[in-house]
Amino acid sequence: MESEYLIEIEDLCLTRGEKVVFDGLTMRVPRGGITAVMGPSGTGKTTLLRVIGGQVRPDRGSVRLNGADVCRMSRAELFRARRDIGMLFQSSALFTDMDVFENVAFPMRVHTDLPEDTIRDLVIMKLNAVGLRGARDLMPSQLSGGMARRVALARAIALDPDLIMYDEPFTGQDPIAMGVILELIKQLNDALGASSLLVSHDIHETVEIADYVFVLADGKVIGEGAPKELQQHQNRRISQFMRGDPDGPVPFHYPADDLQYDLLSEAG
Repeated sequence: MESEYLIEIEDLCLTRGEKVVFDGLTMRVPRGGITAVMGPSGTGKTTLLRVIGGQVRPDRGSVRLNGADVCRMSRAELFRARRDIGMLFQSSALFTDMDVFENVAFPMRVHTDLPEDTIRDLVIMKLNAVGLRGARDLMPSQLSGGMARRVALARAIALDPDLIMYDEPFTGQDPIAMGVILELIKQLNDALGASSLLVSHDIHETVEIADYVFVLADGKVIGEGAPKELQQHQNRRISQFMRGDPDGPVPFHYPADDLQYDLLSEAG
């Protein structure tokens, strides 16, 4: 029987030098819908996506994707698993020496043996889904930031993946482009019957489309639930983040000596 959770993370631990990235992190991402991972800068949100995709191996713990532990897969098994994962990178990460058509066709050429006419039809349909069918012959250097993000999204859904991961999809977008990306994430998730995992600092945009939210801090999940629940959460760290308060448990001032003492000591 298929589990109700697409991703199951248990006791995930990861250190980099002296920095503890994850310290027993546990979370379960339900199938379907849009799940967001949020938290202050430096809490390992992007690293978490890389662990789920098998690019980073943790020190301890398990990451089960469709019941299979990504952390224990061989390179060949990871290659097969990634066919069912679409990734939208923060920088879009388009191949600069390929035109828009070839960027979207790339996953199809790598992971399938489809004939060229089928690849052509699929690429055109994916580009049409993001509103850029007419831009298929352009090079990445000819695209605006919003258009590049949409091409990258078309590439991410090229193989109709079970899981689509978004790394800061709204960063650097103007209001119109951001609105387009928001609408596309919702529409494509529903149309594909996929599960979406979204990492973002943009609270307003994220809670507008997310069905469920995890908040990370200190290498753990410090809160989870529906967006409305978290916006009314009693935990001061969670409420500070969700409201964007400049001061609170995460202080405005970096630790320092008393201001008067500092001024007097300088004068002396």
